[in-house]
Amino acid sequence: PWASCIRLQLFCLPYSVCSCEEMKLGAVTAVLNQHTPPSLSEEWDNTGLLVEPCKKMEVTRILLTNDLTENVTREAIETKSQLVIAYHPPIFRPFKRLTQSSAKERILLDCIRHDIAVYSPHSALDNIQGGVGDWMLTAFNGVGGDHVVSILKPLP
Repeated sequence: PWASCIRLQLFCLPYSVCSCEEMKLGAVTAVLNQHTPPSLSEEWDNTGLLVEPCKKMEVTRILLTNDLTENVTREAIETKSQLVIAYHPPIFRPFKRLTQSSAKERILLDCIRHDIAVYSPHSALDNIQGGVGDWMLTAFNGVGGDHVVSILKPLP
Protein backbone atom coordinates (compact mmCIF):
# COMPACT_ATOMS: atom_id res chain seq x y z
CA PRO A 1 0.00 0.00 0.00
CA TRP A 2 2.77 2.48 0.85
CA ALA A 3 4.65 2.00 -2.39
CA SER A 4 1.56 2.65 -4.50
CA CYS A 5 0.54 5.57 -2.28
CA ILE A 6 3.97 7.16 -2.64
CA ARG A 7 4.18 6.44 -6.37
CA LEU A 8 0.75 7.98 -7.03
CA GLN A 9 1.33 11.03 -4.85
CA LEU A 10 4.93 12.06 -5.60
CA PHE A 11 4.02 14.38 -8.46
CA CYS A 12 1.14 16.17 -6.67
CA LEU A 13 2.12 19.82 -6.54
CA PRO A 14 2.27 22.24 -4.90
CA TYR A 15 1.35 19.96 -2.00
CA SER A 16 -1.08 17.32 -0.85
CA VAL A 17 -1.59 15.06 2.14
CA CYS A 18 -1.51 11.28 1.77
CA SER A 19 -2.82 8.94 4.47
CA CYS A 20 -1.90 5.27 4.37
CA GLU A 21 -1.64 2.42 6.83
CA GLU A 22 0.98 2.81 9.57
CA MET A 23 4.64 2.17 8.84
CA LYS A 24 7.83 3.03 10.70
CA LEU A 25 9.80 5.98 9.36
CA GLY A 26 12.77 3.75 8.47
CA ALA A 27 10.52 1.54 6.36
CA VAL A 28 9.02 4.56 4.57
CA THR A 29 12.46 5.99 3.79
CA ALA A 30 13.56 2.55 2.56
CA VAL A 31 10.64 2.56 0.09
CA LEU A 32 11.49 6.11 -0.98
CA ASN A 33 15.16 5.19 -1.41
CA GLN A 34 14.13 2.18 -3.48
CA HIS A 35 12.04 4.33 -5.85
CA THR A 36 14.47 7.28 -5.93
CA PRO A 37 17.89 5.73 -5.26
CA PRO A 38 20.35 8.11 -3.57
CA SER A 39 22.99 6.87 -6.03
CA LEU A 40 21.11 8.80 -8.74
CA SER A 41 21.39 12.09 -6.85
CA GLU A 42 23.79 14.68 -8.21
CA GLU A 43 26.96 15.15 -6.13
CA TRP A 44 26.06 18.75 -5.29
CA ASP A 45 22.55 17.86 -4.10
CA ASN A 46 21.24 17.15 -0.61
CA THR A 47 18.73 14.31 -0.86
CA GLY A 48 17.24 11.66 1.38
CA LEU A 49 16.15 11.97 5.01
CA LEU A 50 17.17 15.49 6.06
CA VAL A 51 15.35 15.78 9.41
CA GLU A 52 14.84 12.77 11.66
CA PRO A 53 12.74 13.17 14.80
CA CYS A 54 14.22 12.09 18.13
CA LYS A 55 11.37 9.74 18.97
CA LYS A 56 10.62 6.64 16.92
CA MET A 57 7.15 6.80 15.45
CA GLU A 58 4.68 5.28 13.09
CA VAL A 59 4.07 7.32 9.95
CA THR A 60 0.38 7.54 9.10
CA ARG A 61 0.27 10.85 7.24
CA ILE A 62 2.66 12.29 4.67
CA LEU A 63 2.51 15.81 3.30
CA LEU A 64 3.97 16.22 -0.19
CA THR A 65 5.23 19.58 -1.43
CA ASN A 66 7.43 21.21 -4.00
CA ASP A 67 9.00 23.60 -1.46
CA LEU A 68 8.84 23.42 2.32
CA THR A 69 7.68 26.93 3.26
CA GLU A 70 6.42 28.26 6.58
CA ASN A 71 2.81 27.89 5.34
CA VAL A 72 3.42 24.28 4.33
CA THR A 73 5.10 23.59 7.68
CA ARG A 74 2.02 25.02 9.45
CA GLU A 75 -0.18 22.72 7.37
CA ALA A 76 2.01 19.72 8.24
CA ILE A 77 1.56 20.58 11.93
CA GLU A 78 -2.22 21.15 11.57
CA THR A 79 -2.76 17.91 9.63
CA LYS A 80 -0.59 15.98 12.13
CA SER A 81 1.69 14.78 9.33
CA GLN A 82 4.71 12.84 10.57
CA LEU A 83 6.64 13.17 7.31
CA VAL A 84 7.04 15.91 4.73
CA ILE A 85 8.40 14.91 1.34
CA ALA A 86 9.74 18.14 -0.15
CA TYR A 87 10.94 17.92 -3.74
CA HIS A 88 13.46 20.73 -3.18
CA PRO A 89 15.72 20.13 -0.16
CA PRO A 90 15.04 22.67 2.60
CA ILE A 91 18.60 22.14 3.81
CA PHE A 92 21.04 22.93 1.04
CA ARG A 93 23.83 25.00 2.47
CA PRO A 94 25.30 24.33 5.92
CA PHE A 95 23.82 26.18 8.89
CA LYS A 96 26.04 27.77 11.53
CA ARG A 97 23.13 28.02 13.95
CA LEU A 98 19.40 27.37 14.22
CA THR A 99 17.60 30.45 15.47
CA GLN A 100 14.31 32.19 14.74
CA SER A 101 16.04 34.77 12.51
CA SER A 102 15.29 33.22 9.10
CA ALA A 103 12.40 31.33 7.54
CA LYS A 104 14.60 28.30 6.72
CA GLU A 105 15.73 28.05 10.35
CA ARG A 106 12.18 28.49 11.71
CA ILE A 107 10.91 25.76 9.37
CA LEU A 108 13.53 23.28 10.56
CA LEU A 109 13.00 24.16 14.20
CA ASP A 110 9.23 23.72 13.83
CA CYS A 111 9.71 20.33 12.17
CA ILE A 112 12.05 19.23 14.96
CA ARG A 113 9.73 20.64 17.68
CA HIS A 114 6.71 18.80 16.24
CA ASP A 115 8.53 15.54 15.43
CA ILE A 116 8.08 15.92 11.68
CA ALA A 117 10.58 14.12 9.48
CA VAL A 118 11.67 15.76 6.21
CA TYR A 119 12.74 13.85 3.11
CA SER A 120 13.85 15.29 -0.25
CA PRO A 121 14.23 13.19 -3.41
CA HIS A 122 15.24 16.17 -5.64
CA SER A 123 17.81 15.16 -8.28
CA ALA A 124 17.28 11.43 -7.64
CA LEU A 125 13.67 11.95 -8.73
CA ASP A 126 14.90 14.01 -11.70
CA ASN A 127 17.28 11.26 -12.82
CA ILE A 128 15.20 8.08 -12.47
CA GLN A 129 13.74 6.59 -15.62
CA GLY A 130 10.26 8.09 -15.97
CA GLY A 131 11.16 10.83 -13.48
CA VAL A 132 10.99 14.61 -13.68
CA GLY A 133 13.62 14.81 -16.42
CA ASP A 134 11.66 12.43 -18.65
CA TRP A 135 8.40 14.20 -17.81
CA MET A 136 9.90 17.54 -18.90
CA LEU A 137 10.96 16.00 -22.22
CA THR A 138 7.31 15.18 -22.99
CA ALA A 139 6.89 18.88 -23.82
CA PHE A 140 8.84 18.15 -27.01
CA ASN A 141 6.47 15.31 -28.04
CA GLY A 142 9.40 13.09 -28.91
CA VAL A 143 11.05 15.86 -30.96
CA GLY A 144 14.61 16.72 -30.12
CA GLY A 145 16.59 13.74 -31.32
CA ASP A 146 20.26 14.70 -31.24
CA HIS A 147 19.47 17.99 -29.53
CA VAL A 148 18.37 16.29 -26.31
CA VAL A 149 21.18 14.84 -24.25
CA SER A 150 20.39 12.05 -21.80
CA ILE A 151 22.15 12.41 -18.45
CA LEU A 152 20.36 9.51 -16.78
CA LYS A 153 22.60 7.30 -14.72
CA PRO A 154 22.11 3.53 -14.85
CA LEU A 155 20.68 1.94 -11.74
CA PRO A 156 23.30 0.17 -9.63
